[in-house]
Amino acid sequence: MRKKLLKIGTRSVKNAKGFVWDGCHKIYVLFTDAQVRAERGERGGAMDILPMSKIEETFRKSCPLRFINGIDLSTIVPQFRDRVTFTYNTGKSVVDFTK
Repeated sequence: MRKKLLKIGTRSVKNAKGFVWDGCHKIYVLFTDAQVRAERGERGGAMDILPMSKIEETFRKSCPLRFINGIDLSTIVPQFRDRVTFTYNTGKSVVDFTK
């Protein structure tokens, strides 16, 4: 069975198309094809669209100002959250920066 991300915290991301990351702390999830097209076109495509399979790793290596939002600015993981659960079809993974 292929590992697939279903939720970040309590927010479903099972149908997300990918995410963009500024290379520091801003992570934005793209939920629709229109958002993907807008990111590639209207926004100038400044950031690569990354697969959802990389979002936990990206979150872990982001600077302490990290957050995850929808590209529409809806909050998925608020800034400075110390503990986040990533739920996969194969189980859960907890990122805990308090340890």
